[in-house]
Amino acid sequence: MASDPPQETSWYEELALHQQEMIKACETGDVLRLHKLFDAAWVWPGATPTQRTIDTIYPSGPPATSDMLHTAVTHNQPAIIKLLLKTYPSACVSTDVLLGSACANPDLPTLKALRSHDPSIVNYNMDQMTAWTLC
Repeated sequence: MASDPPQETSWYEELALHQQEMIKACETGDVLRLHKLFDAAWVWPGATPTQRTIDTIYPSGPPATSDMLHTAVTHNQPAIIKLLLKTYPSACVSTDVLLGSACANPDLPTLKALRSHDPSIVNYNMDQMTAWTLC
């Protein structure tokens, strides 16, 4: 009897509950909730952006900064984007994934929030395949 192949779990399902709550706050635009979750995780303005590799080492911390930003951009949550970029001032917004999501879900306040953090994004040159996919 053949067994079913193992199902892949998404990165979201692998997060700790408080990290999932942070992602959900980014999705829904719940600034107050994200503030409270950051306080509980000892995350304050000026923090170093987190990466998925670090999250596996420190599961009590926040999820990857890029995942929170991507979620906020995808769901057009400019207030969350501003909070994230104030919290993580060295976070990079000039990536194909992040700017591709912003172009795929155009929203002027979202684009302004990204541009206010890094004005050079207006000159960002996505690779040809990404640009073609977005058209």
